[in-house]
Amino acid sequence: MFAICPVHACADCRRTAGRKASRCCLRKVSTLPRKLLALFRAKSASRQVELVVFTMVGLGAIIGFLGTILGIGGGFMMVPALIYLLRVPTNIVIGTSLFQILFTMAAATIFHSMGTKTVDIVLAMTLMIGGVIGAQFGARMGQNLRGDQLRLLLALLVMGVGLRFAVDLLLVPEEEASSKDLVTALSSDTVSIQSNFTGTEIVIFGQASDIERAPHAAGDFELAIVVEGPPQDITTRRKGRFLGVWVNREAERFQNVPSFYAVASTADIGDIAHRNVLDEYRIGLNHLNLAVSGVSNVPLSDRDDFRKAFVRLREESDLYSERETSIEFLTDTMFRTNIPLPANIPVGDYKIKSFLFNRGDLVSQTEQTLAVAKIGFEQVTFELAQNYPLVYGVLAVILAIFTGWLAGVIFKKD
Repeated sequence: MFAICPVHACADCRRTAGRKASRCCLRKVSTLPRKLLALFRAKSASRQVELVVFTMVGLGAIIGFLGTILGIGGGFMMVPALIYLLRVPTNIVIGTSLFQILFTMAAATIFHSMGTKTVDIVLAMTLMIGGVIGAQFGARMGQNLRGDQLRLLLALLVMGVGLRFAVDLLLVPEEEASSKDLVTALSSDTVSIQSNFTGTEIVIFGQASDIERAPHAAGDFELAIVVEGPPQDITTRRKGRFLGVWVNREAERFQNVPSFYAVASTADIGDIAHRNVLDEYRIGLNHLNLAVSGVSNVPLSDRDDFRKAFVRLREESDLYSERETSIEFLTDTMFRTNIPLPANIPVGDYKIKSFLFNRGDLVSQTEQTLAVAKIGFEQVTFELAQNYPLVYGVLAVILAIFTGWLAGVIFKKD
């Protein structure tokens, strides 16, 4: 017993002897298992807490990732996970998940606003008004529902959404089942720009199978073909007199507008489809989405004039065009059209979209890519100017100095 118990370190044992010392050491030893067990339990609880924390952080990361990509709040995933995986009480889960979603989706909204520019403030505010009103009634009703009733309601909601997605994936909608096959092709999928480039044109031809098209008959199948250049931010300025001198005054910067735009159709654009369809697919100059970038110094009453001026200037430079009734049907189903490309077209990938309509409804569409690129020396100088502007500037200065020196040598008088 004395060998087990460190008597020399125990003041009580040093003051006792014999049986008293043995009893003292026995008490010390008997408390060791309880202390070790308590320490083990504390460490186990700490590990469980760490495991729960890591699980919650991982769960939040997954829901934040999916919410940002799919545009969902994530509550239908967060609530079941907290209830069935982490065993959190139902009444606590509801408020906690809403609090988490508030910050996660706020961050996702900021990312989308800065990156993809796809946040519609007017639509969001309209939905927000209804959401705030509904939240008042939902909060009061939730206080009167038990946990099992809330779980049942959530299960029915998730099951209904899942069935709806399954129906959309497995069953072909009626309009898609009756859609016509549309096949298109290009005369060339590449346009090469050299120093002697003065413009060209591309020929788009194709076939729309199983259609019956009679001229000027109601319910005809109509076609529209749109050619869009790479998007750019373009500024339109209005000049005004200042101290007798014409200077630039107001300016409107349009964001992500097509650098080149051409549309061809078999009929008047306003007659081939409904206005909302034309707006959605940006078919026609009157249906382009000319979004303003940044802070504008143009009065609201003048913004429509700037949009019209922007389109007019692009038309004058042959970068925008609208060629109605220019698609020619070679047979009942085969068609073709020519799209002119001016000498000042920007380089990049062009999207060529073809749409087939019946009674104003879109029944089929295709999309192809046309590459417009500089080749040879023009390509080298263009890429150098775009990707390495400092090197390009230095070389330009050196070339200018060399040219001046060479001219001086050639024309130097003896």
